[in-house]
Amino acid sequence: MISAVEMTLTGFEFALWGAAGSLAVDGLELITEIKKHGGFPWGKKNHPGVTPYIVSIFIRLGIGATLAAAFGLGGQVTGVVGALTVGIAAPLIMEKLGKAAASTVPTVQPGIALDAPQASNPSDEGGRR
Repeated sequence: MISAVEMTLTGFEFALWGAAGSLAVDGLELITEIKKHGGFPWGKKNHPGVTPYIVSIFIRLGIGATLAAAFGLGGQVTGVVGALTVGIAAPLIMEKLGKAAASTVPTVQPGIALDAPQASNPSDEGGRR
């Protein structure tokens, strides 16, 4: 019998568990909508049809699976619970990564020229040619 410590997952398995975590979130959101509307929300006033719900599920599944595989293969998570958690948290992870990436991009104000880097001149270093 293989213990949990010895078990390693493939990238595909990480992705499946990440997709399962994402699907769990969508299921909980659908349950909330069903209780709120007394039935399926699509077709109700001010709600989209069934197609946008299905498309959003597939998008979230893809994001959860991709992130879980990346985290798993990168060694950031090592097992089923980690991959499942990444799938559940996928939208939040993407939001935080997006904000972090945006904060590292330098901003330039319109009308302000950037100085081009200057080539070093050997004579500036005290050397002669």
